[in-house]
Formats: sequence, C-alpha cells, structure tokens
Amino acid sequence: MPLTGRARRSTVPERDGWTSEALQDGDGPGPAGLVLLYDIYGGLLTPKARRLFELRYHRDLSLAEIAAEEQVSRQAVHDVLQRSARTLVEAERRLGLASRYRRQRAIVEQALRQSRRLAACVRREPAPSEELVQAARAIRRALVALRREL
Repeated sequence: MPLTGRARRSTVPERDGWTSEALQDGDGPGPAGLVLLYDIYGGLLTPKARRLFELRYHRDLSLAEIAAEEQVSRQAVHDVLQRSARTLVEAERRLGLASRYRRQRAIVEQALRQSRRLAACVRREPAPSEELVQAARAIRRALVALRREL
C-alpha cells in the first residue's frame, strides 16, 4: 500500500544503479546484466517465469515467438518478464552478490595484469634467480585458477 504525501524509501542501498525504478524508466540492466542476475538469483523466480526468461534471454526468442510457443498473449509474456526483472534487480539491491562478483573479477583481472608485468620484468633481468622465476609462475597459476573459480 503506497504512502500518501511522501515517497517510500528503502533502507537498502542501491547497487550499481540497478533499481526497480530504473527498470520502469527503461534504464535498468541490459540483457547481459539480467542474465548475470538470473544466474545468481534465478531460483527466486517461479518455474514459469524461469522458462519465459530462458526463452527470451538464452534462446533469444521474441515476445511474439514466446507467446506463440507458450500459448499466451504477448502482453502476458512481457508482464512476466518485467516482473522477473524487477524481482532479480530487487534481490541484487538487497544482497549485492552480482556487484560483489564483478568487483572480485576486476581485482583478479588487475592482479593478472600485474603478474604479466612482473613476468616481463623477470625476463628482462640478465640472470634472474630461479626462486623469483618460480614465484612469478606460482602467482600467475594461482590467479588463473582463481579467475576460473569466479
């Protein structure tokens, strides 16, 4: 029930500009952002919403194609997808797992770039110690493994 006279404010902080209001304005996450949110929070959706989401974003079907396949109206498909997007965005706004994932991924990528710089410095040394070479390789292997886990 909406409050009259004042805007309703949430105490949960907004993450990366992904808000339900942004979805209504057409400024929410794009398809790739929604797919990431779905990968994390898709279990919160109903089975029908998951099926429609997958048809739209994984199989890249149009609303009309989905409507024909599911024997519902195009508007019904649109409404379910909009509700699903709002649910995913709200889950991200409250929990922030996708934002955390992206921050962690960026840190690992930065560390990998630095490990490449380190390897280049080691190669330029006239006679690098074997210990330094092994340490640089071990760092790189660990970062590559971490990136695979993310």
